[in-house]
Amino acid sequence: MNFQKFTLVEIQITAAVAKISLPDNDILRNKKVVGIETYGRNSAGNGKSPINRVFITPQAMQESYLTFLCDNAEVLQQIPLQKILADGADKNVLAFEVTGISPTKSYIEFADTTSIAAGQSVCLGIYYED
Repeated sequence: MNFQKFTLVEIQITAAVAKISLPDNDILRNKKVVGIETYGRNSAGNGKSPINRVFITPQAMQESYLTFLCDNAEVLQQIPLQKILADGADKNVLAFEVTGISPTKSYIEFADTTSIAAGQSVCLGIYYED
């Protein structure tokens, strides 16, 4: 699949809670989203977001799940973040097509809240078409 456009969506963790909604985003709401990936710490345990927040731990990545909703309908349900982790040259892009995602109704679930902390982030790479 040839992805044409890309944006990064950062989900900032402000407290160790089980579910965090995605921030509002015009691209998610108004464009056809065709793929998604996420980013994590490297093998040395390093990795930061564009606003200098550390990524969630590898353990947290294995226990986290993404759900996208359009209005109130789940269009992608409990996708493991580990499955879409871009790891170096290995791009794990989940390809799909959906228009009109409701970002603030969509969310990431953390199965174990002891593995996340305030000050961390999850970054989603969103591929889209006009």
